[in-house]
Amino acid sequence: MAAYPLQFVASWSQSDPGEPCDHPAETVPCEGDNSLLETVQSLCSIPSTAAEFHACHDKVDPNLFYKQCVHDLCQFSDSEDELMEALCVAMETYARECARQKVALDWRNEDFCPKTCGDVQLYSECGTLCPPTCNAQNSDELQRHCNSECISGCQCPPGTVLDDGRCLTVEQCPCTHNREKYPPGASIPSKCNTCVCNSGMWNCTQDICQATCQATGDPHYLTFDNKKYDFQGRCRYILVEDFVDNSFSVVSENVECGVGKGVTCTRAVTVIINGTTVQLLQGMQVLVNNEEITVPFVLDHIMVRRGSAQYVIVESFGVLIKWDGRNKVYVTLTPTYMHKVRGLCGTFDANQNNDFMTPAGDVETNAISFANKFSLDPECIEDVPRISIPPCDLNSHMKTFSYEKCGLIKESHFRPCHGSVGPDIFFDMCTFDVCACDAAYTNDCLCEAIASYATECASNGVFIEWRDHPLIHEFCGVTCSGGQVYQECGSTCGQTCRDLSIQCSETDDCVEGCNCPTGTVLDDEGNCIRPAECPCQHDDKSYMAGTVIDELCEVCTCVNGSFHCEQKEGCEGTLLCPANQVYDVHATPCPETCENMEHYTPCTSQSRPGCSCPDGYVLDPNLVVFLVNSICGKECRADTTWKAAVKWDFMASTSDKAVLQLFFFKVLVSPLSSDVILLHSASTCSAIGEGHYQTFDGRSYSFVGDCRYTLLEEVNGTYSVEVENVQCGSGGITCTRTIEITLGESEKITLVKGGDISVNDVAIQVPKYYANWKIERSGLFYVFQARLGLQVLWDAGTRVYVSVEPKYEGALSGLCGNFDGNQRNDFQARNGMFEQLADNFANSWKISTGCSDILLEDIQHPCEVCEIEII
Repeated sequence: MAAYPLQFVASWSQSDPGEPCDHPAETVPCEGDNSLLETVQSLCSIPSTAAEFHACHDKVDPNLFYKQCVHDLCQFSDSEDELMEALCVAMETYARECARQKVALDWRNEDFCPKTCGDVQLYSECGTLCPPTCNAQNSDELQRHCNSECISGCQCPPGTVLDDGRCLTVEQCPCTHNREKYPPGASIPSKCNTCVCNSGMWNCTQDICQATCQATGDPHYLTFDNKKYDFQGRCRYILVEDFVDNSFSVVSENVECGVGKGVTCTRAVTVIINGTTVQLLQGMQVLVNNEEITVPFVLDHIMVRRGSAQYVIVESFGVLIKWDGRNKVYVTLTPTYMHKVRGLCGTFDANQNNDFMTPAGDVETNAISFANKFSLDPECIEDVPRISIPPCDLNSHMKTFSYEKCGLIKESHFRPCHGSVGPDIFFDMCTFDVCACDAAYTNDCLCEAIASYATECASNGVFIEWRDHPLIHEFCGVTCSGGQVYQECGSTCGQTCRDLSIQCSETDDCVEGCNCPTGTVLDDEGNCIRPAECPCQHDDKSYMAGTVIDELCEVCTCVNGSFHCEQKEGCEGTLLCPANQVYDVHATPCPETCENMEHYTPCTSQSRPGCSCPDGYVLDPNLVVFLVNSICGKECRADTTWKAAVKWDFMASTSDKAVLQLFFFKVLVSPLSSDVILLHSASTCSAIGEGHYQTFDGRSYSFVGDCRYTLLEEVNGTYSVEVENVQCGSGGITCTRTIEITLGESEKITLVKGGDISVNDVAIQVPKYYANWKIERSGLFYVFQARLGLQVLWDAGTRVYVSVEPKYEGALSGLCGNFDGNQRNDFQARNGMFEQLADNFANSWKISTGCSDILLEDIQHPCEVCEIEII
């Protein structure tokens, strides 16, 4: 045994050949200065003699720290300040060891080793390692997972939480969304809903929003429920159809458009609404019932109008189609069509898992087999290839170009949109199109792909000026004619002189392209003019602004593109109005109807003499009027209630109820009433391998955070399941190492990879049976089952499956989602906000505050790390 520390250290040294190490000699502290030595020894005896330290003597012997204290103080004895600073460090070392032994000492005062804290924080010798914050306010939950060891330092006073170094009351906490902070009371949109910041939490309305399907590029499909797939068919396909009421259908015609790569594009779109056919062709040509028309065009309940220089719009009740005259089509439906449509656009029921449902009601597993079922040409069937090779792997010289230019979608320039629209899908579509595109049209393919993402951002209220970005400005610049200006999100109403004379209600959609500046409209010659200069159209004739014409008992003047009429004084002419409508000299050209009453906005067109509904009534589609608060409120909605139930298949029955199958839902129907209740069967969430998750509602994502996270928790605290992830590969990849199941406040079951299974920190052997739960071994898996309706399977490695009973529908949260049947809202963060990026969502469910947030852009794909190219 070495007599001195330096002898011990020297014994483990290794000298280079011919260069022996010089070891410092063991010295006596303060050698030659007895006065200083006495002072130092007296100071270092304080832990042994002062009453403030006596409470710890039974746990930590102060004599063990004495010698080191004397040595340190002798080294810092040049001034009294240095000596006292060294003494405080020595005292703090002893106090910290006492704190580790659960003994908190109150030994500092204003005259001896004082500590000051900024803001309103207070110094504590034994503070928590996991203080409550605005993002993690529940101190009880934090301490349950926190290391019990305390630390000295500044802490927020009781009743406050920490946020960026400040102590705030919970009511003062800001809210976080897309990595941005918003002050209390702030309000932000979330699609058609509004979220308000309250005490660090977002409170959001829960309205069902309209949904859009798109077929763009070569072509890429994004369904109403946000499922993305590619399909290179060469036929006519049903894009979407109302299979319940047969009110409309949209058909796309695909043709080859690539160069030797089997790539196709949408060439034309046919819209059929209540027997009227609208054909949208190349170059913005439009046919209605096989006759070419000029926009705007109105027939019955169908309107065709200009959206911008780049888009034409077809609109009917609850249906809006945008066509760019080349290869992009967007179909937007209101929630009244939920559970009523099918086709290449999917089912519009907030469930991606059944988007590949065929007309027969079965669900295909691949896009080609699914799309073939909606081909309108029986002889035109695509074969399913054994292997599908991405075009960038067949066109390697374009791969670098496409990844660089399309990378703009993922860069900081579009960062404000990432929280509303995930960029990954659109980046993949962009690289696909650029690599597959005919070389002569590469720029067009690139810019149209980025424009698709920008359009989606604009539809979600995020407007990005991107065409002048240095990365792509030489390819994507737009020149507008006639005084028009380019807009990322232009109004869809009142864009031309002809538009001023028709009814047009603004929707939630906006259109990119060239439009006239505010206060001007486009005339028939393609120039922007003031509305007051617009001519009027009547009986296929054009009349200059200010023209006055006589019409029976009316005198009409051309004002702002439409005739404003007044009844002649003393005229005895009468106008016969249909049904129970009444004549009104100030009738609106945009009446309130059963279809638009929930979102009715009066149009800007001037009133004119004509027929309208009496006060308190609204117009129905068949020109019959109903009372707003009685018949209309019931009649206008009755035909859309439970229409999806027409596809029931009988399963079983009893004397008082019948159970039927509605697609993948169980439906409980009581013969004594008209109530229909949708019931989910038990659902499963999984966490597999290197951070791959699938929620209860079927949404898949990857997240490689190396921390402890809430996998799921029941909102009333009935149970929770947590996972701890650790790094297990290169490139920041993580795997699940620990699963912790908590039942109420009394039982905690912990499963550790390669370790024991424990209950309340006591190791157990399986099988083990308790009153309300059990754990067994079945094959490769440990199986945990609780009577309250929870099951957890764990393979003692990296696979975790959690199943819950239907009674918990809508009562869960965490990385497994909320189990409400809607995949689109599965990324609900701990603070109540719906995120779009997996990292923003998953980071919010982090339990350990000491872990850093993981950002997806910082994670390198493992194949890139290994420099392996997959073909």
